[in-house]
Amino acid sequence: MTSGHGTDVDVALVGGGGAAHCLLHALAAAGVRVSVAVLDPVSHTGNDRTWCFWDGGTSPVEPAVRRRWSRLRVVGPDGGARELAPVSYAMVRSADFYREVRQRCAPPAAGAAGAAGPAVRWMPASVRAIRPVHADPPAGPGEGGKRPGETVAPASPGQPGQPAPSGQPVGLVGQDGPDTGGVVLDTDAGQVTARWVFDSRPRPPDRPGTTTLLQHFRGRWLSGAGLDPAAATLMDFTVPQPESGLAFGYVLPVDRHEALVEYTVFSRSRLAPADYDAALDRLCDRLGVAGAIVESIEDGVIPMTDGRFARRVAPHVYRLGTAGGATRPATGYTFATMLRQARVVAARLAAGADPVPPRPYPARHLRYDAILLRAIDRGLVDGPRLFTELLTRHPPDRILGFLDGTSTRRDEARILAGTPIPGMVRATAGWLAATARR
Repeated sequence: MTSGHGTDVDVALVGGGGAAHCLLHALAAAGVRVSVAVLDPVSHTGNDRTWCFWDGGTSPVEPAVRRRWSRLRVVGPDGGARELAPVSYAMVRSADFYREVRQRCAPPAAGAAGAAGPAVRWMPASVRAIRPVHADPPAGPGEGGKRPGETVAPASPGQPGQPAPSGQPVGLVGQDGPDTGGVVLDTDAGQVTARWVFDSRPRPPDRPGTTTLLQHFRGRWLSGAGLDPAAATLMDFTVPQPESGLAFGYVLPVDRHEALVEYTVFSRSRLAPADYDAALDRLCDRLGVAGAIVESIEDGVIPMTDGRFARRVAPHVYRLGTAGGATRPATGYTFATMLRQARVVAARLAAGADPVPPRPYPARHLRYDAILLRAIDRGLVDGPRLFTELLTRHPPDRILGFLDGTSTRRDEARILAGTPIPGMVRATAGWLAATARR
């Protein structure tokens, strides 16, 4: 895997989080024999996030599933609780998933027969530039910034609307050039040459959207909660609401002892830390778990935008995860789509085909999301009431298929017919006008 010029691999994964682990899992499951370098200055092994998704009751990552619920509860603004059942709602904690993938990809013990699958090298390195094999390295500081004819595009900024993390300027050089058959990654640990590169580092959309919100949240992992584990609460709208957007409580009781209690907001900007804590205190009081022990805290921000994310950015260079559009704009759900895309990419690599990730969601679903985001952001609809009715007025398979991007046009027509028509018409007109001006 190492040559005189650095490390040579079939596949380089830039960013070693959830999207990279989904692709590694798919490669191992399909027995694809490729050499892989995972490049990330951070070692992803702990519980840095919790993923949830719907499925038919079994998942390709079933050994990593911590808990399943067959009943989901929605609590409306009036405090009335309604149930979605039967469903299969799965929870995966990142530490369990990372462990499962690393075990699958671990080299065989000495003397043991090698299992089919990827040969993985974990490299704690930051990527400074990605360029075709025959392109010159980008000019350094004081050398003019870039050479004539080169394109240097940011490739690793932070959250939408925020600058890149300090010390991590990254460029994609010569992205419009010819296909040279390989890619060089300049890292702080030396050069890596790869046939294919999959980049999952967070970045803003390649084409800005007409609406951009953030799904931001703080959650408490509690012990001694004593909640009924038979049902999870998907949305509880009795929590404090922001001036614009919406907020809800999210409650996942793993068992009688352990639970995640979370306060989630859809809005344009984050709250002060004290505001999350005050809302969580109120929610915990209402649930009767104020005396439970807080074992850990989860904080996060997920972009919600109708902007477009490129899946292929240069010959042999692709994007995965949120950076490649895997996050559903109107809900923030990502994990099931990452798994779905990873299986296709693995199959294409095995077949020697172009491994471009498939489209994450049908175009019409992205249009629905763009209109819904606009309606919520502009206050054209009552967000808590809209979500409560969407989730409880339809059979679970219909609404969950709609949220997952797998519904039929007939089901979509039934769902859309039950939305607040005046507000959604205004949102549609505004979105069409804004799109026409771009």
